[in-house]
Amino acid sequence: MTAQNDHLEPVNKGGRPPFEPTEHERMEVQRLSGLGLPKAQIAVRIRDGIAYETLVKYFKRELALGRSYVNEEVAASILENARSRNTRILIWWSKARMGWSKPAPRGKEEEETANLVTAVRRCIEIKGENGAGLPDESLAVKGDGT
Repeated sequence: MTAQNDHLEPVNKGGRPPFEPTEHERMEVQRLSGLGLPKAQIAVRIRDGIAYETLVKYFKRELALGRSYVNEEVAASILENARSRNTRILIWWSKARMGWSKPAPRGKEEEETANLVTAVRRCIEIKGENGAGLPDESLAVKGDGT
């Protein structure tokens, strides 16, 4: 805050000068953010350490961009691995990005229904072998036994 003397000239009342980030600091914040460092740790690495609030106020864009650029690189790498049929990546992608998960254990009622369906299909297959059953395409059994 400045005051004026009798000659209308600003008088400096002291205090720190306003914070002005350098281009190097902006690049460093973006890099550290991309590596996943918490904001509090990033703030310590700028100059001799700046306040958390100062980091968030002056480096908002760099904090967001750092994470965004690294996420883009990782996503591209994951997609490339998935395309090359990397089984672990495919499993992770299906769970994390597609919402798939391991099937829940079957309840007793579901298990009985599955057993009944299997039994009926076997009966149909036997009748089909005798020429009295349904066409072959109706006998297709899915991988889950239904």
